[in-house]
Amino acid sequence: MNYKILIALLFHSTFAFQACNTTKKQEVEEKERVEVIVTEEIEIDSSDIVEVEEEVVINIDIFHTSLSDFISGKNKSYFDTIVSVEDEFWNKFSKEIEEDFSKISERRLSKMSEWSNTSFIDSSIDTSLVFYPFSGPDFLHVNVLYPNANEYILLALEDVGNMPNWRDIGSRSTRKHLENTNNFLRDIYLRSYFITKHMKIDIKEEEKISGVLTSLYWFLSRTDHQIVTVERVSIDKEGNLIDKTDQKGLDGVRFHFIKKGEKKIKKLTYFSCDISDDGFEEENPELFIYLSDMRRCNTFVKSASYLMHYRSFKDIRQIVLNKSISIFQDDTGMPFKHVDNEKWDVKCYGSYVKPIKDFEKNYDIIYQEDLAREYRKGSTNLPFSLGYHWRDASEQNQMLILNK
Repeated sequence: MNYKILIALLFHSTFAFQACNTTKKQEVEEKERVEVIVTEEIEIDSSDIVEVEEEVVINIDIFHTSLSDFISGKNKSYFDTIVSVEDEFWNKFSKEIEEDFSKISERRLSKMSEWSNTSFIDSSIDTSLVFYPFSGPDFLHVNVLYPNANEYILLALEDVGNMPNWRDIGSRSTRKHLENTNNFLRDIYLRSYFITKHMKIDIKEEEKISGVLTSLYWFLSRTDHQIVTVERVSIDKEGNLIDKTDQKGLDGVRFHFIKKGEKKIKKLTYFSCDISDDGFEEENPELFIYLSDMRRCNTFVKSASYLMHYRSFKDIRQIVLNKSISIFQDDTGMPFKHVDNEKWDVKCYGSYVKPIKDFEKNYDIIYQEDLAREYRKGSTNLPFSLGYHWRDASEQNQMLILNK
C-alpha cells in the first residue's frame, strides 16, 4: 500500500520600502508580502522506500518588479494609479532607452554573452559567488559575463540612496527623475564603465539622483530579472550581514531576484564603502571581517583606476588573492607581480599597451613591464571591448587568472 503525505509550508517575509520625498525629505513605507510555498509529497510503500517530490512556488514582488520596469522604461501601467506620466513623454522616453540599449546589446553585450557561454570559465565554477570590487552599480556587465552565478557582491564609494515617493513628488518631478536616472547611465552606454567624477556630480553636487539605487533597479529590469525581495542591510561588529535599522553603520542594499522563466533565486548585494586600507581600519572594519569570511568566489575587476597598484590598497588586494577561484581583470586590477605562477595559471586576452592619458602622471607606478613581457609570449583575441580602451578594441586587455 502507498501512503502520500502532503506537507505545505508557507513562509512570509516583508520588506519596508523606504521612499524619500525629495521636496519634504520625509520617509514613507510601503510593504509588500512575498510568499514561498514548499510542497513535499512523500510516498511510503511496503518496501519502506521513501520518495520526496519538492515543488517551490515563488511569488514575485509585483511592486518592486514593476518599479524596476518603470525606471527602465519598459512598462508604466502599475504606476498609472500612483502618478500621472503622460503618454507623449513615456513613449519618447521608452523609445530612447530601447534604441540605446539595443545598440550596446548588439555592439557589446551579445558578443560578451556568446563568449562567456563558449570560451570563459569552466562550468564547475561558473555558478559561484562573484565578487566585484570598485564596481560602481555596474550589475549589467558582471551579469552578462557571469549569468549563472548564484550571488553577486558589489563594492563602491557611491551612496545607496533612496527611491522617490512618486505620489508626493508629482508628475513633473517624476519625469525629471526618470530622465536623470537614464542620464546617470550615459558612460555605461558609451564606455562600458562609470566615471567616478560624473557620478559624484550627479549624486552629491547637483543631486540629480540620491544614489545608485535606481540604477540597480534599472539593470535588473534590463537583464530580464524579476524581484522577489529588497532589503536595506548593514554589517555588525562580528562581520555578520544584518538588517539596517537606522542611519548608523555601513549602508547596503540586497536584492533577491530570479531570471524570468526560471526558479533559481539569486542575490545581489551592493555596499557603499571605502575599501582602502584606511577605510577598512577607520570607517568600516566590520566590512573587512565580512570579506575575510566570504566564501570562495570568482572575482571581476575592470576600470578600477589602478587602485590596487598602490600600497594604500594592499588589504583588498590580499582578499582577492585569498578568496578567488578565478580572477578576470584588466590591467587596472591587481598588479601582475602579485600573481604567483606556482599558484595561478594565467591566460592573456587582447593586447597590453600603456594606460590611457588620464593616468599618465602615474605611469611609473601603474605601467607593468612584467605584464608586457607576459603578453609578448602570446595572447588570444577578444570579440568585445570593455574598459578604458573602449575606443580601440585592438588595445583592449583582459586576463583570466585561475587558481591551480
